[in-house]
Amino acid sequence: MSKLWAGRTSGEVSSIADDFNSSIRFDCKLYKQDITGSMAHAAMLGAQGIISQAEAGQLIDGLQGILSDLESGALEFDFGCEDIHMFVEQVLTQRLGDVGKKLHTARSRNDQVALDLRMYLKDQIDEITALVKDVLGAIVAQAENNKGVIMPGYTHLQRAQPILFSHHLMAYAMMLLRDLGRLGDCRKRMNVCPIGSCALAGTTYPTDRRFEAEKLGFDDIARNSIDGVSDRDFCVELMSAVSILMMHLSRFSEEIILWASWRNLTGGGDISPAVEQVISHYAQMGIKGFKIDFFDRDDQIAISSTEQLAACAAKHHMLLDLHGLKPFGIQRAYPNILNFEGVKGLENSKWEPIVNGAPLHDFPRYDVTAPYLRQLVGPMDYTPGAMVNATRSLFRSVNDHPMSQGTRVHQMAMYTVFEAPLQMLADSPSKYIKEQECTDFIAKVPTTFDETIALDGKIAEYITIARRKGNTWFVGSMTNWTPRSCTIDLSFLGEGNYEAEIFADGVNADREATDYKKEVRIVTAKDKLNVQLAPGGGWTARITKK
Repeated sequence: MSKLWAGRTSGEVSSIADDFNSSIRFDCKLYKQDITGSMAHAAMLGAQGIISQAEAGQLIDGLQGILSDLESGALEFDFGCEDIHMFVEQVLTQRLGDVGKKLHTARSRNDQVALDLRMYLKDQIDEITALVKDVLGAIVAQAENNKGVIMPGYTHLQRAQPILFSHHLMAYAMMLLRDLGRLGDCRKRMNVCPIGSCALAGTTYPTDRRFEAEKLGFDDIARNSIDGVSDRDFCVELMSAVSILMMHLSRFSEEIILWASWRNLTGGGDISPAVEQVISHYAQMGIKGFKIDFFDRDDQIAISSTEQLAACAAKHHMLLDLHGLKPFGIQRAYPNILNFEGVKGLENSKWEPIVNGAPLHDFPRYDVTAPYLRQLVGPMDYTPGAMVNATRSLFRSVNDHPMSQGTRVHQMAMYTVFEAPLQMLADSPSKYIKEQECTDFIAKVPTTFDETIALDGKIAEYITIARRKGNTWFVGSMTNWTPRSCTIDLSFLGEGNYEAEIFADGVNADREATDYKKEVRIVTAKDKLNVQLAPGGGWTARITKK
């Protein structure tokens, strides 16, 4: 494919350079805004006589067709294109011929991307604003319905003064009102149209910038062309406003978590009739379950109250995740209990101390010990799936950029090895977006299985487990810091051929723990796979019947 900047180079350009320059894998999200802006631009070109009205009509119809095809799935993005603008214009030219090339008249990709980004973020602000208003309305309604309800007010997590529940809720209403104000202010400053700025200093064509601005719903045009295409302060401003909004929502969520703690629900003993009312109320709201945390004991009082909570939740068809409590077999009587914690979960990596140049606690060894002991009693709320992986010598505890001990595939194998009907993703969403191949595999692993086979292992050294869901098998293998060779006997498979999607430690995983290799191959029940596990390594596969 031809490149817009190809004339500046001689010879073939490396695919690495092409990938570095490409932005279409993320700016494809701007397709609707890019096409809408292009239709307005075509209309302006026709109205000004820069192109004929007939050509403008052709361009608009062609762009509408591309938009319809993208939204219906009839047209897919070509990730070989450098960006979304290049993709749209390329498809348009393929469909219309040379007239498609006229769309780029009197504009640059510089003012195009500035326009697309402003339009996209305006749409996002409108969507966020609508959602915040919904939350605000719900909070005000609850405050109105609970005017006389008294609750303990807390300072430093300690009960301090009696307050009205409505008064407490309206504190969050005030926060959200300020958040709406910040979003509105940001949108107002963002609502300035940069189109016509071109590369940086405008164009000699007799364009009508206000025509396009009004057609696209902008309040004004950029008064300085350089500023119009070069500054992204509106992005930073929106990030600030959204960050403050999320801080308020996080604070509110933490309140709900504290309200759902074991001590608050039970009073440290038998549950009260009020708990029945609370659980019933939440069930009527459509909430499907609780995550109850901060069990600070496991004596008879705690266990008895847990049974009462489980029975009350089951009565109202509510699920429970008893975080902070070790399993003790209660889920056999109350299968609405999905998970228990009772393990040193992956979140501990964030503050793991370094002693004599190495982490104090040996997580890979722990990972291949817990299934033999803790998991025999019940499921584990471990929170696996770290995407920032480190060898033992390179591991450091960084709270705002946490990493895990061991390899990437060690983490991926946990989803098969560890039993967890309510499974978690430990890392930030951006990490999984960047590691889409690994994320797609994790997403395919079920949270419950029909059959489990312990294939091989030795406590505190390594483990290999196979689990079946329907006709698909999942296999996971993990080791401690000792590298090892394992043989995985596939005789548990049925007759016929199977396709195995395999993730294994990469050749450099002993030095760079994120290194992995993916392989798809055909296997049968007669095969025995030789597996190489790096220090703190892993191996995992999804095996489906052909």
